[in-house]
Amino acid sequence: DGGDFLTTGGDISVAADQRLLADDGVVRHAGTVTGTVTGTLQKDPDAAKPYAGLREDLRVASKCYAREGTTPRPATGTARNEGYRTLFTGDGKSALQVFNVDFDLTSATGGMQGIEFEGIPAGATILVNMVGSARTINTFTGDLNDQDPLNKLRERLLWNFPDATKVKIAGGAQFQGSVLVGEPGSTATVTASGMNGRFFTTGSLVHSSEATGGGGQEFHAYPFTGDLPECGSTPTTTPSSSTSTSTSTSSSSSTSPTTTTSSTTTTTSSSTSPTSTTSTSTSSSPTSTSTEPTSTTSSSQTSTSSSSTSSSSTSSSPTSSRPEERRVGKERRSRRPTC
Repeated sequence: DGGDFLTTGGDISVAADQRLLADDGVVRHAGTVTGTVTGTLQKDPDAAKPYAGLREDLRVASKCYAREGTTPRPATGTARNEGYRTLFTGDGKSALQVFNVDFDLTSATGGMQGIEFEGIPAGATILVNMVGSARTINTFTGDLNDQDPLNKLRERLLWNFPDATKVKIAGGAQFQGSVLVGEPGSTATVTASGMNGRFFTTGSLVHSSEATGGGGQEFHAYPFTGDLPECGSTPTTTPSSSTSTSTSTSSSSSTSPTTTTSSTTTTTSSSTSPTSTTSTSTSSSPTSTSTEPTSTTSSSQTSTSSSSTSSSSTSSSPTSSRPEERRVGKERRSRRPTC
């Protein structure tokens, strides 16, 4: 429809045997383009300028969701790792269900485990603060057909990592809920079969598969519609809108911020809409916004790109899009505590 599929403040580099598919869309870039790219290429030195303030907005919001000043935000429920699962028990009444978690969501040996919530009232927003300098979630909970109970919480569930410089989300499931990584120096590595929700990061994102292989890891940009604590001022920019993306991922990965849809990518992003990566099919996907120049890279296997915005100059990428969806931390003010 002529909309921006990909926006980057740096270069775009597509590896051999890889394609960046942006049919009927615009690929906006500040730097050079190498490799095969479909769609309309538009060079714009200020491509990422409208998104320059988002990183700081998201950093502040992530800290605020986790703490009121220096005090941890009061929890309304408990989280207990039982080995085969982590059980989150809410208070059954609060409109904002807060859980503060200082452990990894893995089995005793670091393997996959289940994720279950109970005591969550209808329509409540769930805020899970994963505190600590490094955190891992490795789960088999969540599916494609929305039959898993966790899927029903997806659009009002936020996983917040306010301090971690290393975040890993892994496992054979379709991971449910939006993610916010608030540490600008962080690297988030996603090897889970699928991400279902917005993905916001102020650092870098590596989208890859495990060394043992993968089967088409994907990002699906389901909206976040929850009511979170009020934090900071409303951003003055809105990310560009995207329609679809799909790429396939391999076990390699890149390490710098940008927007891309390929086998493995590192992205510096604050995402407001999904990017979908898959080795076999095209899916509706998010894009991401990052606040420093980045270049976009793709590697191994045919891939499809979606609308995203990134702004730094290397080989990792954020993704973002769909302005009509609510963004974490800024637009919603109703029923929120003030930080």
